Amino acid sequence: MSKIYNNDSNKFETINEFKESVIYGCEVEFIYRGKLYGITRLEVDNINLYSPKENGFEGIDILLPSIDALLDYEIDGARIRDIILDAEITGRNL
Repeated sequence: MSKIYNNDSNKFETINEFKESVIYGCEVEFIYRGKLYGITRLEVDNINLYSPKENGFEGIDILLPSIDALLDYEIDGARIRDIILDAEITGRNL
């Protein structure tokens, strides 16, 4: 990720704020259950969700076709839409 800023305003207030941020090219890093994840919009119909391979975790690197597919994607049994507002946002380009 390039130029990710980390400060107290990283948290998303609503799902719509998160959706608009990703749609308009915001890159996001967050921690969920002790694992680091990143989200990058590569082009109109491709959103990359990734997590590094570390500490016994296999890691992921997948392309999702839309923001709604991203929100419905499950990590550790929870949909991203259900965790992103409470996840620890460790970086977000503004």
